[in-house]
Amino acid sequence: MAARLAFTPVSEQQAVLIETWAASTGRSVSALCASLLDEAVTAALDKKHIPSSVVAVVDELFAVDFEHAKLTAELTVLKTRKGFLSDQARINMLNKEIMEIKTAKKAGSQKS
Repeated sequence: MAARLAFTPVSEQQAVLIETWAASTGRSVSALCASLLDEAVTAALDKKHIPSSVVAVVDELFAVDFEHAKLTAELTVLKTRKGFLSDQARINMLNKEIMEIKTAKKAGSQKS
């Protein structure tokens, strides 16, 4: 799930514009703002306005999170299917990999 962000429009006119725009399109203000933010971030990435070091850190973080999620899902499947005991070696290996990822992620966050 994405982080929830709160922001204040630059002006009252902008706030009313966003509220009216959202209502006219049948979207919530939140949905419209999320769409506008996505477009702005995509444009900033395309124009290289975001430092490459920031993009690299975020890419690395999500790669670690994705790998952790993938291994955790596989572990859950193995634990819930029949033949649990025959899968114990794979479960042990997955647990070890998950711990290594968590340790690497923790070490990376302490460097920042």
